[in-house]
Amino acid sequence: TGGGTFTSSPAGLSTTSGTGAIDLSASTPGTYGVLYTTPGASCPDTLTVFVTVTAFEDATFNYSSASYCQNEADPTPTISGTSGGTFTSSPAGLSITSGPGVIDLDASTPGTYGVLYTTPSASCEDTLTVFVTIDATEDATFNYSSASYCQNEVDPTPTISGTSGGTFTSSPAGLSLTAGTGVIDLDASTPGTYGVLYTTPGATCNDTLTVFVTVTALEDATFNYSFASYCQNEADPTPTISGTSGGTFTSSPAGLSITSGTGVIDLDASTPGTYGVLYTTPSAGCGDTLTVFVTVNAVDDASFSYTASTFCLNDANPTPTITGTTGGTFTINNGGTINPTTGELDMSTSGAGSYTITYTTSGVCPANTSVTITIDDQLDATITPVGPFCEGDASVTLVAVDAGGTFTGTGVTGTTFSPSVAGAGSHQIIYSVGTGNCGDSDTIQIVVNSNPVIQLEVTDDNCFNEEGSIKSVITGGTPTYNYSWESGENTPDLEGLMAETYTLTVFDSQGCSASSTATVEDNLVDCDYHVFLPNIFSPNGDGVNDVFLIEGKGIKTVNLTIYSRWGEKVFETNDQDIGWDGTFKGQEMNTAVFVYYLRATMLNNEVIEQKGNVALVK
Repeated sequence: TGGGTFTSSPAGLSTTSGTGAIDLSASTPGTYGVLYTTPGASCPDTLTVFVTVTAFEDATFNYSSASYCQNEADPTPTISGTSGGTFTSSPAGLSITSGPGVIDLDASTPGTYGVLYTTPSASCEDTLTVFVTIDATEDATFNYSSASYCQNEVDPTPTISGTSGGTFTSSPAGLSLTAGTGVIDLDASTPGTYGVLYTTPGATCNDTLTVFVTVTALEDATFNYSFASYCQNEADPTPTISGTSGGTFTSSPAGLSITSGTGVIDLDASTPGTYGVLYTTPSAGCGDTLTVFVTVNAVDDASFSYTASTFCLNDANPTPTITGTTGGTFTINNGGTINPTTGELDMSTSGAGSYTITYTTSGVCPANTSVTITIDDQLDATITPVGPFCEGDASVTLVAVDAGGTFTGTGVTGTTFSPSVAGAGSHQIIYSVGTGNCGDSDTIQIVVNSNPVIQLEVTDDNCFNEEGSIKSVITGGTPTYNYSWESGENTPDLEGLMAETYTLTVFDSQGCSASSTATVEDNLVDCDYHVFLPNIFSPNGDGVNDVFLIEGKGIKTVNLTIYSRWGEKVFETNDQDIGWDGTFKGQEMNTAVFVYYLRATMLNNEVIEQKGNVALVK
């Protein structure tokens, strides 16, 4: 039945009572019962219909910017309306996550995209499209061919493998860099390590990259020698290094004697020639080299000689033989006359005398040599007589009128005659001086007389003679003899002597003399007659206990026999003063024990016999 009225419950639904029309936008979302009542007064009817008003969703959202570079942080949208919806984009190329709407910038293709957000409701959903532009990021990738350069290398230009057209800057200060090309001016740069920053030209999505470059200072190989040319006889040159020190020196070609560490050239050990001396600084990376050329010149040879050092005035003019470098000049001193080209000495105009002749070469490295030439008149070899001498006289110097010659003969050494070397006799002495026309010789006889020989026979004090005596026996020399005892006597013999030492000097008729000393002993005054033999002796030549001797007092005669352990007789003597020296048949005996037998008759006629052992030790 039409014509009725509409009401709703609960409040919040905007409805027209006559028509039942619901104003949705004016209604509060919710579920309502709509009651329709028919108009009849008597038999009305009612019906409630439930209607739900659902709120309309809000798709409002936005990104923080309408444009992004691919290298920026991935943007996430801000949803100011209904959340929980989904995101899509158009056209293809945008990498977006449907749920949160996050855009993966570096995975997206540059371009402008519509991003559509759709709220989650299936009936009252809302949508909104926001436009986002993705701009490509520029690429600042570049590099230099090396991370390190020396100042003398070719200026490096970078290779830009990314976006070109950007600018280059460097830090810290000191690098000479062209902003537009990135070329480094190495020799204008201060050595050090620098960061080179390349910035691409874009205003929004530019890129930067820093590459580190080291500029190393170039070492300086500058050096020099004082001269470019040297003679072999000069002082060895040392180079002056005005650049980097500590390097090494080498030379080419072979033949130059050079010390690698110092560059000192050993001139006289080098072969003459021109050499390149290369100095290399010590750095392995930025070293430097320099070659200096040095010439070593051979020294001229000024050797020359004449056929002799002494000439006579009437000799032919001598001319030297040049065995060294020819073409030089001869000079002479003391007013002598010489041909400067040939060296011929003019004997007659120079006259007698001593001259120094000098030959000087004329090469790059000249040399000079001098010789002494003597021009003599006729030489006189007359010897000044000497002597006669005694055998023990001191040596004398032989003298001739003209010196410089040679003495020969027995007892002659140089210009000295030694009587003791020559010995007794008459000796012929010859002196020769000079050669050729101006030479001469002379001969003399020098007599050396023999000295007397003194033999003193001593009789000691003993129990039978209260005083000693000395008897002299003189031989040799030239009789007659004169006797002179130190005690003042002038007789050949002395009697009635006390125990003391006496010296006799004998002169012969030629004035030659000899002296001898004898001692009178007083070792038997007690008449303690006895014989003693040691049990050991050491014939080793040290002067102590070298001879096995019979010792004792009052011995008149004696016989001593010594045997080896094999019974062989090795020594026998009948003289108390002659002992065994430890030899047998001229050979030294080894260390051993020997047996001796002794028979002695004393001055009082007592006979003593002994047998014993003696040890020979070394």
